[in-house]
Amino acid sequence: MHYLHGWPTQGFMGIGGPIIMIIFGIIFIGVLVYLAIAVSRKNNVQSGGSFNRDRGMDILKERFARGEITKDEYESMRITLLN
Repeated sequence: MHYLHGWPTQGFMGIGGPIIMIIFGIIFIGVLVYLAIAVSRKNNVQSGGSFNRDRGMDILKERFARGEITKDEYESMRITLLN
């Protein structure tokens, strides 16, 4: 015989059980949404952040080394890329 038989709460699924399950469900969905947003932001930073800036600096250095741009143009573009 179950020891909670006849109690008003009927164990975990009694009066407060569904409410607790709803709260845990909302928390679970909230954590999933938070993780999705965090991963999305991380991907955006990687795709448009320092990687592109580093690549831009490499191209700028190559153009200056080949003589395609002057020193003043190089400095101006370098400052723009660093900001």
